[in-house]
Amino acid sequence: FSRITGDFILKNRDADNLSPDSRNVFQSSVRYQQRIGLQTNGFISFINNSCTDDRFSQIYLISNVVRSHVQYNFPYDLSQGSYLVMGGKYSPEHESSAVFSEGKWRLSEHFFSLLAVNYQFDKQTIYQCKTSYYFTPVSECYLHYSVNDSKTMQKTSHFIGIGSSINF
Repeated sequence: FSRITGDFILKNRDADNLSPDSRNVFQSSVRYQQRIGLQTNGFISFINNSCTDDRFSQIYLISNVVRSHVQYNFPYDLSQGSYLVMGGKYSPEHESSAVFSEGKWRLSEHFFSLLAVNYQFDKQTIYQCKTSYYFTPVSECYLHYSVNDSKTMQKTSHFIGIGSSINF
């Protein structure tokens, strides 16, 4: 009823507009999951983002993030694609701590709808909605709409898009 997972990702970025000190990006994470009930799980993650130059001579901290959330999966959806999530993250280096909530519901055999809110204290609030058609269990076409209410730029931006994702 509990699980610990971790991963390490190294990305080498080569672009003229990047500083030589940030060519290599490291992301390491550890995640602890605990089953709370039949349909409810709790998660806590620690994520470290760092970078270095091409020679790996000096490592620079980008950010540390602690993220925690609780997820409830609706029992009517056996694929466990219908859920409610509530949580928060703490990121002191970027002062981008946030609370968030997301819900995804199965509307029919292949259609899902998603609603989400991400509130970053004194920075921005992002609202999202998405309708997806899954032509396989892991591949979708979707219509996405989001609103970004930025407190730092004192303006609101709207985004509407269509897209697809195919996972192998």
